Amino acid sequence: MILDKDALRAAVRDAMHKTDALDLWTNLPADPMANDACNGIDALLAAQESLRGQARALGHSLPEERSACAAALFQALYAGRLPISDAAMRALLSLERMGMEPATRDMADAGWQAQQKPPSERMEWVLELAKLRGIACTVDPFEDGAGESLEKLREGRLSPRLLPVLAVETLQRALMRDAPVRGPEGEIERDRNGAHLLHIAELLAKWAAAVQARMVRAAWPSAALEQDMLMRYALLPFCEESGLPLALEFSGRQPELEKQLDWVWEVLRSSAQMRFVLAARTARAAEALLARWAQPMGERVFCVLATEKCLAREAIGAAGTQALPFASGAAVLEQTIGDWVEARREIAQALYDRYLPLVKMKWGVQSEEIEADAACVLGGNWERFLSLHR
Repeated sequence: MILDKDALRAAVRDAMHKTDALDLWTNLPADPMANDACNGIDALLAAQESLRGQARALGHSLPEERSACAAALFQALYAGRLPISDAAMRALLSLERMGMEPATRDMADAGWQAQQKPPSERMEWVLELAKLRGIACTVDPFEDGAGESLEKLREGRLSPRLLPVLAVETLQRALMRDAPVRGPEGEIERDRNGAHLLHIAELLAKWAAAVQARMVRAAWPSAALEQDMLMRYALLPFCEESGLPLALEFSGRQPELEKQLDWVWEVLRSSAQMRFVLAARTARAAEALLARWAQPMGERVFCVLATEKCLAREAIGAAGTQALPFASGAAVLEQTIGDWVEARREIAQALYDRYLPLVKMKWGVQSEEIEADAACVLGGNWERFLSLHR
């Protein structure tokens, strides 16, 4: 029994350190190693608009070429000043974990370590550094090159830690632009009576089975008729029949947030099988989501706070250990390292703050209870959500 705050802090830190996490919301493709924009030291720096904005604000002009841009960013933000912004610190944490000696202020150290790893091993190495046992990556059947990702998944050539997410944003964008819709088997001809929507639903079912998808990800349905019909007559029926949750990221001002949540609850009222994964990127969105999540039918809404800055205290304060307080939203594989180093610190502090009053009241806390809570907030709740609603 832990009755001392120093022992409590050590126990929380130990539980968080030894528990591997699930990252359930990223912007990574199924094979990030096949895309230079999604992996590597250069992409880690050059692909982050927040870092580029900081450099421009300091009067630096940045070259377009990725490697030169990364070098210029490092010189501007790290070699010449203290990197104390959130984005700069997370990138530095990634570089440090990948082998850079911070005292040298030379990113070539980290680059050298990464280059020693062949592409077939580098993803596993990065996920080990991030302490991730699973990572959500998207498979978009309507995107160029989707067939290659499918073959790699079928042949077991991608990471076993990959959690495939079937994405349809490319399809939604094509409908918004009134552009041709091209699937993996060629162009899908639109039918005035909506028969093409059945074709799309069948295609999604085939791909979900082929890639063993864990959920379906889409953008919010707009007022456009084609998008509304796609959601109403293809995506929602497919998710209901397959049992896959529909993942939506939401943000915006309060009226828009409430409108989005009202739409979710209306769908839940009309369907006993439908489930959602909702990801919030701002404190306002997280607050609105957590308030609604606790209401009836909230058991079919799984909350993932995919935020720029970890909102662990808000999430754990509102929901205890029943939700996930963090997912990286990373667009570059190496981002996950620094994101999760910082997130673990935030989550550990949030848990410590919640346990401390129990210790002061002599309620007592056991190491096993802390380890169980760490397992829940780092991914166990997601697995429980899936098992309860199959």
